[in-house]
Amino acid sequence: MSLDKLPRLWGRVSQSLPGLSLVIALMIATWMTQTVGAEQPEPDNKPLPIVTLPEAALQAPAALMPEAMPAAGNSKLDDGLVHAAQREQDATVDASPFLEESSLRIADGLVQTRVIATAGEFTEAQRVIAAAGGLVTYSIETDSVMQAWLPLDSLQALAQEASLAYISAPSYAVELNIDTVAAQTEGFAALNGQAWRNVGYDGSGVKIAIIDSSFGGYKNLLGSELPANVTVQNFVDGENNNDIGSSTSVHGTACAEIAADIVPGASFYLIKVSTDLDLAQAVDYAISHGVDVISTSIAWYNVTPGDGSGYFDNLVKQARDNGIIWFTAGGNDRENHWGGEFNDPDGDGFHNFSSTQEVNYYGPGNGGAYQIGPGTLISVFVRWDDWQV
Repeated sequence: MSLDKLPRLWGRVSQSLPGLSLVIALMIATWMTQTVGAEQPEPDNKPLPIVTLPEAALQAPAALMPEAMPAAGNSKLDDGLVHAAQREQDATVDASPFLEESSLRIADGLVQTRVIATAGEFTEAQRVIAAAGGLVTYSIETDSVMQAWLPLDSLQALAQEASLAYISAPSYAVELNIDTVAAQTEGFAALNGQAWRNVGYDGSGVKIAIIDSSFGGYKNLLGSELPANVTVQNFVDGENNNDIGSSTSVHGTACAEIAADIVPGASFYLIKVSTDLDLAQAVDYAISHGVDVISTSIAWYNVTPGDGSGYFDNLVKQARDNGIIWFTAGGNDRENHWGGEFNDPDGDGFHNFSSTQEVNYYGPGNGGAYQIGPGTLISVFVRWDDWQV
């Protein structure tokens, strides 16, 4: 998403969802530009230069006011799927640039989705999907949710089915930054690890699950940086356990190395996931195999209310209720984002970042703006908590 598109987001949201309390987060994330499954580029941590903006840049142009915004798309399809379906149906449109920039997984005319069934219509929803040529790969009936591959050319028709309440792209895991250079984790000394090791605490008898989206090169480290024997399980659609180490990214491998440095006597489970529903399967697997500890250094952005409740909270509680303690990374994006509640003191339909700033610039809060180079991806997440039916 380019910078000149951001005011359109504020306008469209305020127009179609008046009075809603919004939480908005902007992620300056050059390391998120890859398609899911592709190799992650090294993050560029060089500080961005700060420039002073002219007075005219502080207010949005009249041409971008909410009333000028186009009508919303299909309310039962998220926008990414709407655009993908349009490109599938219009042969004159080249879909490749869009697909390269999106995180959608598409294969043989099918797109991976997260489907919410209408209450009481779970069985009918599965029948409708199968009749359209789709495939359900995982489902949780109690939550009325399914992971399904749907035909791109049938998305608009499926969105009209009464048994399907909402169709969106899955929430894909994002790998958080980790040092993959050092052979020995700095954490071992910081934890006074040797003292614990000297009195016999080396992880023996403990089962640890490393849940991640990639384990590239792990086989080459068995018996050296990793234990000689590990258990692997792959929940990524279209892959099997032999594909655990096929990724070029070594993120999960590095996470497992860190844990093995600290507790080399533990039994390790390397569990590969891609989506939030893959994660649910991973938790079920960990419970069924008597895992004691889950460790994750991956993130899913803006998929829960943000107050500690919701889908992921339920997964952690499920694990905890079965005797598993769950550790996850935190703080990795501290200096790479802006977040706050929707604020429109002048009532013009645009979000105000400050008392004067309602244009899409990202800065340190002193009236200046970071000069963000071309090609930088800006991810915008919007959530609301006072639904009006």
